[in-house]
Amino acid sequence: MVIDLLALGQTRLAREKLLFRSETSPEDSALAEKQKQLSMYIDWHLQKNKLEVDLKESQSMLSHHFEKSCQPEWRASLGIECFSDYILISNGSIKLSQKDVAIIKEMRAPIFIFLNDANPSFQKILLQQGLHKIPHLLIAGSNCLVDNSLRLIYKTHNIYNFNLLACFIRNCSVSHFQSFVEPVIKKNKDVAFHCLDEVTLCVNKFYAEHSFWSDQGKYSAPSLGFLVIELFTALRKYSKTLNAQNHTTPQTVWLVGFDLSPSYVFEMTRNNKVHDFVYEYIALKTRYLNGSVRRLGSQGRGKPKRTSNLKRLTNNKMKRLN
Repeated sequence: MVIDLLALGQTRLAREKLLFRSETSPEDSALAEKQKQLSMYIDWHLQKNKLEVDLKESQSMLSHHFEKSCQPEWRASLGIECFSDYILISNGSIKLSQKDVAIIKEMRAPIFIFLNDANPSFQKILLQQGLHKIPHLLIAGSNCLVDNSLRLIYKTHNIYNFNLLACFIRNCSVSHFQSFVEPVIKKNKDVAFHCLDEVTLCVNKFYAEHSFWSDQGKYSAPSLGFLVIELFTALRKYSKTLNAQNHTTPQTVWLVGFDLSPSYVFEMTRNNKVHDFVYEYIALKTRYLNGSVRRLGSQGRGKPKRTSNLKRLTNNKMKRLN
């Protein structure tokens, strides 16, 4: 009921309903924990100042990391100097208005950043709207990278011959993936692969120290969406110096389909034991509010297509094959 009210934008009624439930079942610890999470989600603005401080610290940490270890191929692949707009695409159901399409077409040099399965439904929209010539970058976890034949899942959609500049792999250093690195590269010779683990370790450490779950002594790790938003907002900050030297405008980071709706946080991912989605939701709201990211598109209907575990080379399959 509370989640339904939130989905309808009835925040005040949701808050009242939540208060009533907490008063009628004060001894149910599991319910109390969920109510605490819902309360923080509803009154996210009470945590905004904490998140502002956290996100500034994260950006400074990553900027320092880039200064020390950002390699030339990183800069070329991520478009620090070349691209004007980073457009991050979620794997949810998305629709673009004609206004959104016009905004993208007016960008000087945009790039689409896809995650894991690379949202084939959205790729079809790009083709329909004449946006298929804009280059792509793929960021995927090793668990969501290739199918059983080692072919990049991104390629299996067969929608269009998009221009994929590079693929960055999260968790490419894990032991069960090591024996598959060479075969994956050989199978996908036309793709430039890079490891994202140094950045992942930085963000993981920050997240483990600052998420709400860490205060409760729970293990937590960022979702790929959170990691990628942190990466590109930090790259934007890092590139400001380069842009100033070249007299060019700083990049803009756009998010397409990143909403973390109440139904997603509390229903679709209710069995999640790793990602602190309430923390990520407040971080997202804070970013939209302070202008470090901008929004494109809106939530569409239907469930997004996802490659089944039967077809993908999952972590469990890799462990069994090693």
